[in-house]
Amino acid sequence: MVCVMRVIKKEARDKNVWIEKLADWTPEKVMVMWDVVSPVLVAKYLKNVKRPKETAWSNLFKKISDASAFDNRRKKRGKRQSDSLG
Repeated sequence: MVCVMRVIKKEARDKNVWIEKLADWTPEKVMVMWDVVSPVLVAKYLKNVKRPKETAWSNLFKKISDASAFDNRRKKRGKRQSDSLG
């Protein structure tokens, strides 16, 4: 779920609708943010899904994972360590 939220946060920041302060997260503001971000996610990751509005976050996770869109920190950390050793 954290990985999916990281992608949503990136897309929301790109569209200037991300809400920085947790105290400002109201149902109305979140719905506005989701209305802006969800078409982008559907276009990028849920192209071949028959009913994208009914897709669970776990299916979205799989589609984003298949597209290699997650920022894999473990791989980067391992690469940095091996680069410094050699």
